[in-house]
Amino acid sequence: MIGKGTVRYTEQDSGRVIHGPDHNQTLYTGSDLVGRWMKGDDISLNYYYIEFTNDSGMAIPTLDASDARAYYQSLGAATGKDILRLPMIVTPKTGTTDATKYASNKVTFFLVANASTGYYGTTFDENSYILGASIVYAPNNTLSNDIPYARMYLPTLDQAGTHTKTFVWDLEITLDGE
Repeated sequence: MIGKGTVRYTEQDSGRVIHGPDHNQTLYTGSDLVGRWMKGDDISLNYYYIEFTNDSGMAIPTLDASDARAYYQSLGAATGKDILRLPMIVTPKTGTTDATKYASNKVTFFLVANASTGYYGTTFDENSYILGASIVYAPNNTLSNDIPYARMYLPTLDQAGTHTKTFVWDLEITLDGE
């Protein structure tokens, strides 16, 4: 299996942890990225999105593996949702899920919600609500060229508050059935 993963979402200064869903959703565009990487393209997951809203009544989006690019490009004032589009500033770390089988089949990404304005201009502050996150290949500084690899949503809205929000995303590459 390519890209089964788990996500822990943490308030850095309070230590409160919210576990994401059992697994992230690898997107069709994510599978395309793996194919390009396997043929030798220089692909790395170098950006991430933190999706948020300022509407406490917003429903958590449902996952669909086929609509990621169009979905993120359609956000903004009309939808009441926005994203923090941020570069990976911490180098992902590698590890293993089973040292008897693998040397480095787990990649851990660290995502921090550390901006004050979303990509579409929405204020992100202590009154905002975090919906979820996505890890992305961004070949340049244009959202329309971004290719999402995987995404996840929290089980419920989480108010940003005054705590630093951090996602620790373990992406595991294992054989099917493990």
